Amino acid sequence: MSSLIALVGRPNVGKSSLFNRLLRRSAALVDDRPGVTRDRHYAPLVIEGRSGLLVDTGGFDFSDLDPLAGPVTSQIMAAMDESDLVVLVTDGLLGLHPQDVELARLLRRSNRPCVVCVNKIDGPNKAPAAAEFHAVGLSPVLAVSAAHGYGLSDLRDFLAQYLDPCEDSRPLEAPPRVALIGRPNAGKSSIINRLLGSERLVVNDLPGTTRDAIDVEIQIGDHKYVLVDTAGVRRKGRVSEKLEKLSVMRAIKGIERSDIAVLVIDALEGVADQDAHIAGYAFERGRPLIVLVNKWDAVSDRLDKRRDLKREMELKMVFLAKAPFMTVSALTGAGLSRLWPFIDRLMAQYCFRATTGQVNRVIEKATEAHTPPQVGRTRLKFYYATQVSSRPPTFVLFVNRPEAVHFSYRRFLANRLRLAFGLDLVPVKLVLRDRHQDERVSSGSKNKSATALPASGLPTSGLPATPNQGRPVSDNEGEFYGNEPDLFVDDESLALTEDNAENSVAPKTSAKTGIKPKTNRAPKASGKSEKGSQKGSDISSRAKTGRSGQEKSKTYAKPEKGARKGPEKGPKNVSKSKTGRSSPAKTKKPPKKSAQGVVR
Repeated sequence: MSSLIALVGRPNVGKSSLFNRLLRRSAALVDDRPGVTRDRHYAPLVIEGRSGLLVDTGGFDFSDLDPLAGPVTSQIMAAMDESDLVVLVTDGLLGLHPQDVELARLLRRSNRPCVVCVNKIDGPNKAPAAAEFHAVGLSPVLAVSAAHGYGLSDLRDFLAQYLDPCEDSRPLEAPPRVALIGRPNAGKSSIINRLLGSERLVVNDLPGTTRDAIDVEIQIGDHKYVLVDTAGVRRKGRVSEKLEKLSVMRAIKGIERSDIAVLVIDALEGVADQDAHIAGYAFERGRPLIVLVNKWDAVSDRLDKRRDLKREMELKMVFLAKAPFMTVSALTGAGLSRLWPFIDRLMAQYCFRATTGQVNRVIEKATEAHTPPQVGRTRLKFYYATQVSSRPPTFVLFVNRPEAVHFSYRRFLANRLRLAFGLDLVPVKLVLRDRHQDERVSSGSKNKSATALPASGLPTSGLPATPNQGRPVSDNEGEFYGNEPDLFVDDESLALTEDNAENSVAPKTSAKTGIKPKTNRAPKASGKSEKGSQKGSDISSRAKTGRSGQEKSKTYAKPEKGARKGPEKGPKNVSKSKTGRSSPAKTKKPPKKSAQGVVR
């Protein structure tokens, strides 16, 4: 067994802060309110090539005001009995307290190595405040600051003497982690204590006793497991205190660190909506679930109660239709022995791996049994599939148009994979990808006139906005969003284009020369020039287009001599030309008269 170092002290002296500082990570819940830590919290400690276990304990309170003072004190005494070194943490700002003296007396009677750690000494100018703690009769006395890191190097050097040398052997495979989740006062801590056969966790009828996520190792036969006790999660509308919010966050992180989640339901209260929300936290993170109905010993009519519970689960938790359902009693231990076979079965499916050939054969048979539907003018084509990861099993399918695959057909493929590989108790992730997406991006970068594509493979303009436009789509998001928008012209827009071409006005022919005016259309493939062009043809008829009579072509003729340039203001006398178009009529200017009245 590895060496163990215990941190003990009064409430709110900074034991959990020092615990996190020594581990160099946020492992314990920290708050300004006294009495936050209640259970023993173990974590591996490594200092200068030496390793051991560091345990954080609750505050040692000799008063009887707190109803949990007795169970917390029992946890502290258990940590002191199994430790190789006890670190007495005190408050340097408040000075020596009578409870510090009483606790030091208990440590002297235990005949264990001890060290006094005076916390909240933020610098050398406050170091003399630690001198009065020599009166407790323990040595050495070290001045440290868990918040600022002052004096931590001396403390680490002292703790390294009581640690074991690290072994060079490779670490074994991590045991399965099972998180117990549920509402407050559902009996999660009681179940763990019953499985361990000892009072490892603080248990009380008061809801919200557990505040932090506590890891507990247990060995059943030749198998090792890690049980994670989490705080009860209430509805969001009832969570107002900062400490309870932190406890809920710790519970969710405990689910993310686990492999399997066990939903504990109170049999007397039945299945509530909050139970479905808590189960949804685990389901969204891809964790398989086991439904455990506790307090079954207090149920009188068990047959009807079981029927009612299953009916409520079918209505409120449809996604847990195939989850294992068990009725247990933490008080008597009835039914808890059946939990371990279910955990082994779920772990076998959760860590399942299949070869690419096996996956392709399953998808090929599925597409032959149910042909992929036709979308627009093209039919969906599945090229090949493979399994990319496990925990949970994740499969990637390459298809010509992943965004067009309906969710019902995706569910059909996932069910075929479950049936073929026996994955009926764990979630299966299905990711659809476009095989030609990278080829389109590379070809678009070579063409200078093409639309530039960002890193996500989506056009930045010219296309309708999509929910995932402008950011890359991850594998998990590929289950819900298309990888790219439609890059084809649909039938409706194509028909609208043909109608516009038919309704356009044909170009008029010059009445004088019989030549059609030039337009902006592309030249014919034959490359032959128009015949019958002559000099002196009507300029106005060649300069107009045949669409609406108002647009001019790119080639303009030189205006005649004497013609006005630009538009004329005011009303004009117009006359029609030979081509039938209106043109301004020429007017004669009146003769000018001099001052003597002679006409010039």
